[in-house]
Amino acid sequence: MILRRRRGTLTSLPQVVIDDRANTLRRVLCDFPDPLLAALISGLELHGDNLRCGTLYASHESSCAAGAMIRQLHPELFDGGRLKFLFHHRWRKRAASYGGTFETGMHVTLLEAIFDRAVLTTMAARPDVKERVASRAVGRWLHSEAERELGIRTDRLAAGLPPIVSWRDVRLRRWGEDLERRLEQPVPVGAEF
Repeated sequence: MILRRRRGTLTSLPQVVIDDRANTLRRVLCDFPDPLLAALISGLELHGDNLRCGTLYASHESSCAAGAMIRQLHPELFDGGRLKFLFHHRWRKRAASYGGTFETGMHVTLLEAIFDRAVLTTMAARPDVKERVASRAVGRWLHSEAERELGIRTDRLAAGLPPIVSWRDVRLRRWGEDLERRLEQPVPVGAEF
């Protein structure tokens, strides 16, 4: 008798994944520039079923969430066949290899890290789930969070507020402005007062 291994399905992400990555994802998405956020949403809509973890492009059709976003930002770079894709894109392991804002900005690099960690945490929480299924579930979660952020920006514009509340606009407090803990100095042994 041959026993077949049952493939796991995910209707929603395990709570441990959401608890682990939700705050970081929201923080990163609120700082995403509008073109990157729009490309992320449309890239996950179009390529959400072909997401893979661990590398920017796993094949001609599949990529991580950042790869799906790059495909939407620069579709002209991906026109052509598999051979052109192999020479121009397949060797790239991270989005920073494209240079420009992908290399100097932190947005896409953080998105790559969040996606990869969420997929690996999902597979650790649910050993019966394959990597492709976990990647799809994480992609759906990223898509819903990105749409939520876009909705927040739209609501802020409708209310007459600036579209993005950036942490860069907040003045940083410096050492000496009551950030340090004022600890009592230990009294040396044998000291008299």
